[in-house]
Amino acid sequence: MELSISDLPEGTVSIQLPDGKILNIGESSTMQFDISRDDIDENSMVEIVALNQEGVPLATIGMKIASDIIELPNSATAWDNIWPILMWVLIGIGAIVIIGGVLYAIAKKRNV
Repeated sequence: MELSISDLPEGTVSIQLPDGKILNIGESSTMQFDISRDDIDENSMVEIVALNQEGVPLATIGMKIASDIIELPNSATAWDNIWPILMWVLIGIGAIVIIGGVLYAIAKKRNV
């Protein structure tokens, strides 16, 4: 997940994830972290707690998950991609054999 630091209350120096892990906020404008499927409630929400310097909670931030199903766009294996290339190589070899056979037949017919 990605969180914009500007969305956090002033004085926030770290956040606490649903699993209890505390992450310090860096100097960047956004923060990225991973959550598990178990951290997402039935409303597709995740609650993050903003903490100050002493570790006192400043606010609880609810983050809505767009979709809890992640699909990988291209999860094919290397063998799935080799067949079209191999097919064109075989077509090329076949064309060379046919052209060679025709040229051989023409050359032999002229020499007879």
